[in-house]
Amino acid sequence: MRNDVLEEINKLLKKEKGINHNHLTNQKKTQLIDALKDKYSVKELLLVFNMAKSSYYYQKATILKEDKYSEVKVKITKIFKDNYESFGYRRIKAKLKELGILLSEKVIIRLMKEIKLSAVVCRRRKYSSYMGEISPAVENIVNRNFHSKEAKRRLLTDLTEFSLTDGKVYLSPLVDCFDGCILSWSIGVSPSSQLVISMLDKAISSHKLSAGTIIHSDRGCQYRGHEWINKMKNNGFIRSMSKKGCSPDNSTCEGFLAD
Repeated sequence: MRNDVLEEINKLLKKEKGINHNHLTNQKKTQLIDALKDKYSVKELLLVFNMAKSSYYYQKATILKEDKYSEVKVKITKIFKDNYESFGYRRIKAKLKELGILLSEKVIIRLMKEIKLSAVVCRRRKYSSYMGEISPAVENIVNRNFHSKEAKRRLLTDLTEFSLTDGKVYLSPLVDCFDGCILSWSIGVSPSSQLVISMLDKAISSHKLSAGTIIHSDRGCQYRGHEWINKMKNNGFIRSMSKKGCSPDNSTCEGFLAD
């Protein structure tokens, strides 16, 4: 029996490197007992491995439970690989549901951990265009009041950066506080002043913005340059600015960009 036990342990050690010969887990002991129980009684083998009967049957139930999900694990792996390893447990749950497989999020999380699947997440870095006080800052007229009783009278803008596979792109929208509508936007590969000017020109030509319209921004260099200041002044628009590094001062626009 001793020789047979050592032989089975060596087989297991060859298959799974790093198993300590003298410190086998109950799961490994259960595997060895199952491999030898046709030749020796379970009672004898439990004594050899110094394992309680209750522990053995608990491990047996656990192994059978894991086998229950073997086909699901294959499907989860395929969904994960087919979607560029970008799906988390929620989207995998939705895909499994399409296949008629209903599992809780907790089970999917556990199965993904067991088969070592972890989605690659590319988090968007908040772009900062602040380059110092290159021109006098203006008052924060909006003062976190992101509501307007009239359309096109209180507008918010910002500039954010997105990292894509082929490089970085920059988006500049103009949000109306009246209904959250995006009046205009521009996108480009450079966070230049021309990007925000282009966005404003589109809004002026498409929506006929009137004098007295408040346009709120952060303290980025694009909104501190002569082009932006002159464009605002020539059209009779009122400038409003957040405090330095204070996202809540422009939270409605920040929230749109975060979505």
